[in-house]
Amino acid sequence: MSSKGSNNNGGKSSKARFIKKLSNDNTKQVPKTKKALSDYKFAVGNASNAADYEKTADYVINYIRTNYTHGNDIADTLENLEPYDLEAEIPELKPTTATEKVKKATQEKQYFHQWKSQYDCWTERETIYKDNLTKAYGLLWDQCTSSMQAKIQHRQDFRSKIKLNPTDLLKAIKEHSLNFEETHYDCAISYDALLNLVNMKQKENES
Repeated sequence: MSSKGSNNNGGKSSKARFIKKLSNDNTKQVPKTKKALSDYKFAVGNASNAADYEKTADYVINYIRTNYTHGNDIADTLENLEPYDLEAEIPELKPTTATEKVKKATQEKQYFHQWKSQYDCWTERETIYKDNLTKAYGLLWDQCTSSMQAKIQHRQDFRSKIKLNPTDLLKAIKEHSLNFEETHYDCAISYDALLNLVNMKQKENES
């Protein structure tokens, strides 16, 4: 009788220690101060870190804005989650207003050189924007945790739509960061499995 009572107490004690450990593991930790790009990561959402998406996205986008050449263009693209309309900013050749033949020719030449200079700058800006799209995709991908990368790679539209497209990549990141129901469901299954293991161990101790 005493031996069986001792086993019961041991089982209850083990269960209590396990539950306490789970409680301690789930205790919210004081977050460390984030200071560098490496401190900001896009993680698969859960109840505690879903709010981190906005902070991480803001930091990464601001990093792009301040460190990339013509960074405003790609930063605006990511903030609005749609391509920047550079076509709307193509410079136009200013029409001449002079009527006298010599003055008109001089004005046309002046306006053409102004337009050519502006158009060359626009062309360079367009080229840099396209390069920045690739760079931004790589940066966003590197800021994802391994679990976030896995989630995105297993999407049906990864190769056809997301890969090398920073706008659609950020949309997918946002979706998985803020949708923590799927993570909550996986955690619930894991918790139930652990709880069943504890109960099984307790019954073994009682036998």
